[in-house]
Amino acid sequence: PAWLKETLIITDPIEAARVAEAAAAAKDAAAAKAAPPEEADEANAAAAAAKEAVKAALDVVPERSRDKEVWTCGAEIYDDAYVPFKLKELEVKLCRSGMDADKGKLLPIASKSAAADSHAAHAAI
Repeated sequence: PAWLKETLIITDPIEAARVAEAAAAAKDAAAAKAAPPEEADEANAAAAAAKEAVKAALDVVPERSRDKEVWTCGAEIYDDAYVPFKLKELEVKLCRSGMDADKGKLLPIASKSAAADSHAAHAAI
């Protein structure tokens, strides 16, 4: 349903860059809301428009370029491609390694952990 907000990873780098650019513009517009009072109306309107632009950018991302995750009753439900992509993203964030085509180091570790103990794999994720 439309009211259910999904955790979403955009797998197409072009689409991801387009959405990131809109999000950066929205962040800048939101920061500009601290403008002097005489410019407040204009700044608020720009921030609202930028926020809508982000929503519009997300809405046009093709379904094939979306990997989704949903939490229900404390358990995750996700697309198969979501876990490797998310682990690689975390590796880049935590280890400062490059975002390239390989699966990184965390996915093999989590896979081996899952074979040994599902609780250990959950902790790795």
